[in-house]
Amino acid sequence: METKYCKDAAYFMDLPMSPQSNNMYATLPDRRRIPSKELKLYQRMMQEWALKNQFIAQTARKRCQEIVNSGNFLFVEAHFFFKKEKVFTKVGGVKKMDVSNRIKAMHDCVSEIIGVDDCYFWSVSAQKNILEFNEPERVTVTIREFIFDNSEYNM
Repeated sequence: METKYCKDAAYFMDLPMSPQSNNMYATLPDRRRIPSKELKLYQRMMQEWALKNQFIAQTARKRCQEIVNSGNFLFVEAHFFFKKEKVFTKVGGVKKMDVSNRIKAMHDCVSEIIGVDDCYFWSVSAQKNILEFNEPERVTVTIREFIFDNSEYNM
């Protein structure tokens, strides 16, 4: 199967840091699960980012929808920028902080911004990065067209 990545469809800088998946839902006494305050706050911050960056969001929406409507998929690459003390102990050991726990909320919100269901996120990548200065934690996302030969799937 041949895989090919094309030029960037979208580049989102300085997105807010997404919550960890184990902090996304609260469990009620009757065992129902509802979105947590942390998830709701994050969703609101992502909506505010999209409003503040309307041109970027609209351009990305148009391009990503064109890609999906042409029968292709999306490659979503996320770079999570953390403060050093969240990733390393004082003696240099690696803290137990799993970046994959932050992907779902971010994918859901990016999906909403671009107007494409995240089932079209065919290939995904997540990377931890360390902030060098006292900056807010953030996420940078690049979305590219993902093309593969689907003839073997009779599509």
